[in-house]
Amino acid sequence: MRVLKRTYYILDFMLYYLLKLVIANFRVAADILTPGTRTNPGFIDFPLQLNTDWGLLLMSNLVSMTPGTLSIDISQDKSLLIVHLLFMDDEASARTDLTRIQDKIRKMTES
Repeated sequence: MRVLKRTYYILDFMLYYLLKLVIANFRVAADILTPGTRTNPGFIDFPLQLNTDWGLLLMSNLVSMTPGTLSIDISQDKSLLIVHLLFMDDEASARTDLTRIQDKIRKMTES
């Protein structure tokens, strides 16, 4: 049963992340192809709740692989991730997306 549960969490995460990846690619491409710029860069400190190094590695790498975001640093105590956003229009929305990704990673790595 545990294998089925973990398989479900992995597939759920992959579908969610691929959708977010496609949306981010279109948003960055649209900004590049249209005149002017709509970027509003900024940094956010995102609190981490991951207990495994594997989970931290996934979180930081997947955030960096998404166009428009970059993981800058993880604090020494592994409780904070500093993220650079190309589109800082809605910080609450960005935090919600990061929280969803973190929750899905936690389910995959800690279940």
